[in-house]
Amino acid sequence: MSWLSSVGGMLARAGAPEVKEPSDLLLKNLEQSNHREDRRRNLIGLKNNASVDSVQRKIIGSSLGSFVNVCKIDREDTDIIKDVLDILTTLMSTSSGQIKVIPTGTPERDNIDGFLKDPKHLTVILELLDDRDSGIRFQITQIIQILLMNNRNSLQQHIMSINMGLARLMDLLKDSREFIRNEALLILLELCKSGSQELQKILAFEGAFDALFAIIREEGGTEGGIVVQDCLQLINGLLRDNVSNQNYFRETSCIARLTGLLKISSSDAWILTDDKTNILLLTLKTISLLVCGDNPNTHTNQSVMLKNNIINVVLPLAIGRVNSVILRTRALYTLGDLLYGNRENCTLFSSLHIHIEDLNPVLMTSNNSVIIHSNPKIQPALSRLLAVVLRASDVRERIAAVRVFKCFLYENDEGQLTLASTLTPSSLDEAINADTTKSSIGTQLIHHLLSWEDDQEALPFRSWFSCTILMYILRDEPSSKELVLKIPLEIPKSGVPMVTLLTKCTKNLVLCCQLSSSQNQSGNSMTNAPNRAPVKNHLVQIALLRLLCIWMDNCSYAVRIFLSAPNNLPFLVETIITSSSSSSDTTDDHVIHTDGLCCLLLGLCLKLCEDDANSPVQPQFSREAIHNIIMQRIGLDRFSSKLDSLKKSDQFIRAEAGGADHNLSLDDVDEKEIKSYSAMETLQQQLSHVYYYDYDFTLFYKATADKIQKQLRSPKHFGKKTKGNNKQKENRSTEPKVPVSTSDSGVSLPKTVENSSNSDAVLGSYKELIRAQDQELESWKSRNRELEEKIARLESQKGDNRNSDENPPNSQNDTTVKLLEEKDQTITRLQQQVSQLEEKLEEKQANNTAPSEEEFLGLTQAYSQLEMMIVDLQKENRELKLKSQNTASPLQQAEKDRHIARLEQQLKDMQTQHQKENRAKLAELQFTSLEKEQEDLLAELANLQMENEQLKGE
Repeated sequence: MSWLSSVGGMLARAGAPEVKEPSDLLLKNLEQSNHREDRRRNLIGLKNNASVDSVQRKIIGSSLGSFVNVCKIDREDTDIIKDVLDILTTLMSTSSGQIKVIPTGTPERDNIDGFLKDPKHLTVILELLDDRDSGIRFQITQIIQILLMNNRNSLQQHIMSINMGLARLMDLLKDSREFIRNEALLILLELCKSGSQELQKILAFEGAFDALFAIIREEGGTEGGIVVQDCLQLINGLLRDNVSNQNYFRETSCIARLTGLLKISSSDAWILTDDKTNILLLTLKTISLLVCGDNPNTHTNQSVMLKNNIINVVLPLAIGRVNSVILRTRALYTLGDLLYGNRENCTLFSSLHIHIEDLNPVLMTSNNSVIIHSNPKIQPALSRLLAVVLRASDVRERIAAVRVFKCFLYENDEGQLTLASTLTPSSLDEAINADTTKSSIGTQLIHHLLSWEDDQEALPFRSWFSCTILMYILRDEPSSKELVLKIPLEIPKSGVPMVTLLTKCTKNLVLCCQLSSSQNQSGNSMTNAPNRAPVKNHLVQIALLRLLCIWMDNCSYAVRIFLSAPNNLPFLVETIITSSSSSSDTTDDHVIHTDGLCCLLLGLCLKLCEDDANSPVQPQFSREAIHNIIMQRIGLDRFSSKLDSLKKSDQFIRAEAGGADHNLSLDDVDEKEIKSYSAMETLQQQLSHVYYYDYDFTLFYKATADKIQKQLRSPKHFGKKTKGNNKQKENRSTEPKVPVSTSDSGVSLPKTVENSSNSDAVLGSYKELIRAQDQELESWKSRNRELEEKIARLESQKGDNRNSDENPPNSQNDTTVKLLEEKDQTITRLQQQVSQLEEKLEEKQANNTAPSEEEFLGLTQAYSQLEMMIVDLQKENRELKLKSQNTASPLQQAEKDRHIARLEQQLKDMQTQHQKENRAKLAELQFTSLEKEQEDLLAELANLQMENEQLKGE
């Protein structure tokens, strides 16, 4: 054994390269030699030394320019060129010879950086590609790959600056020798990773697409291997974010070439190789790049794909029985991109049918031989798509199928109305018990939406996705919203309101919240592995609230139906008020979403609540009552805080960034991970794939929430004006008449409110009247301040006017007398009206009965008219004062000053009296304040009449 080992060591030492001549001497001779043979001999010695160790490579690398000069001098000598290229490759790579990233600070990395410092070095190397010799071309590709791997940016800049640099690389791609063509393919693929649009354009117009499809055809299309995959990756790299290349791709009829890459046989559907799966995935990604994103020519590309039957070949991959979850998911995303915003493609899709193979095609014959038995079923594409949503095993595949519904219904009012018309309960129980797939799309959606309690899944995905699709059917389509509201879900009964999908959804929402509340009180939480009910209820709550918000947006009829039920509004208010105190730490994220959506729904009720005399459905709560509930019971700060908290949640931010429409790629999902999904993922991992909102909903939420908050901070949008407002009369006349009853306390309350927990809402409406009276006091104070300013100006002008003419023209006095007579008649008429109302009021008080609503409103309107008349009289009195300033004596002026002082004191007394009365009972406030105001107004009238008589005498 020792002899054999010694012999092996001698042979190893004999085979190892040794330095026979110093490298610095060989470099000096190479630079000074004038004969080709001398240069050849020196190059052989340097080649041998370079392969010894890094020290020799460092020495030789200091003279890289010498090797480039040799290439210029001996360009026609193939052997010398090969030796130079071998030396350069050795100097820039490790001893293993593999192409990999070299650490900085090593001699090899220094040689790479030194070579790229001078662009002329790379120019000479690329010019050598004109030689058709396979050895030279292959060695140049190796050098370029080394440079790409270690300093791609510098290399790309040099190639772009070199004349015909990219053209020479493209010529390598067209080389008939496969090993050279494949190396060129890898180089171009690595260059395109930089995302340079200029580089992409040059390659495209140098014929890259034609060359790549030619390689794909030579490799057998979908039957090809890694080379076809590299070609498709390079095509995608040239198309990504490059509108010019996408247009060129379409105009050169390259879209039609994609059809053949998507066709698979029936046997492939069951057994797909990894290479074929990757080829199909990359082709689907190519289609998505052409029809998604910010490409302004998306619609044009979609139309061209319609002509080339792209949808027909994508459809079996998306909703067929292809035995690859990742392929079906990717195909669903591509199908959605083809449909998004294109009416022609959506019309075609709604008319397509698909052949579904039997789930168990393998059968045993009598001879124990296995045969493939196919029993296809024909099913509409939309129905099959819904089946994927409801029954697919992978959550991400179901999410992709829901996205197809979203893209199909986007700006497709005809499709929305068609699906909305199928939301009928006809033969629902029979359809569910027999075969759900035979019932209509709308029937299945209603069933799974309302049967969330019976869902056997760990999470209520059927109910969640059904609710999401319903939201897409109703979004931005008023006709669909009203159509669904007119479809009864139960047989109508006389005297009972019609049961619609909206009423069913609200009842399920209340039930779900009650279950969540009871589970929280009993100590259940999401951390208990066996108990999944809280998570289930939370998802259903968010889904129903989200649906109701979209439904009520710009649909006042839906708001009236929602508010016609006496318990809906109190439920929203109680949920907002009590959720924070009753929630546990494990459900805080859920509380943020439910509170925010409840506030948005309440704001939509406030925004769109209106009475329609022609509508059979009338709301139980007025807009003013809802406004008072938000401002007083909930509080504006709390209301706004809950709206803003949802916008700061992770789910909202992720959807706002467009995450819900993220397109899967080969790097995003591992097929093995998807295959083991249902058995391996936990409850929280499944939830991580669910997005509560999409990008469109975030836009809707922010715009609506901001508008509601802005209007709440401006009470003029919702409050009633107290004086001179015709709209006030219209609003009062259109308010629904609510029967009144007298409680034990003597306060008149509506019966519907007296028997419910929402009495605060009506009490708030009465308080609104008291606030209106306070506003009247403020207006009186403002008028008093104006009068004080007038008096100050009169006093300043008093000295100037004492010496003026004391006799005004007779015609002016006559006009003044006529005006005063007309005002006296008006005052008398108003006094008679007030007296009649006083008599009725005294009779009511004597009989201990409350006045009716009509009498109360009539008295208020009479007072308003009387106040307007007082304002007019005061204005005319000021004018008369100006006219009679010349005739007024100092005594008269002093009397007027005392009269103004008395008015000011009366106003102060009125304000003090109102502040005291605000602390009394509501009923006493309601009538005592009016009596006090009546006395003050009559006193004011008497004072004004006295003043008018004095002016007449003057």
